[in-house]
Amino acid sequence: MIIRKQQKAKGLITCQRFRKAGQMADGSRTWQDAYQIFLLPVEEKEIFKYILDEDAVPFINKALETVHWGALVELELNTAGNVTGVQVIDDIFASYYEEEDM
Repeated sequence: MIIRKQQKAKGLITCQRFRKAGQMADGSRTWQDAYQIFLLPVEEKEIFKYILDEDAVPFINKALETVHWGALVELELNTAGNVTGVQVIDDIFASYYEEEDM
């Protein structure tokens, strides 16, 4: 049986950040430097972390530079599960933040 990873993920973006390389205190797990997106998938209760494909980082940053927290987005994923693209479906809180600036 072949198990294929999901090609897309849709949800509310909660955070985008750079994570430095590190390891668990007991040394049982290590990780590399990576850019991440935190997403609350539609109809889910748990936030998922997705690593951005290194080559896609500039394009994803450009697509999200004016997007507000909580925007509904669709992430495009490669076979490794890394984000290769992002489509903003609805910047739900845009008008809220515009009112805050006034």
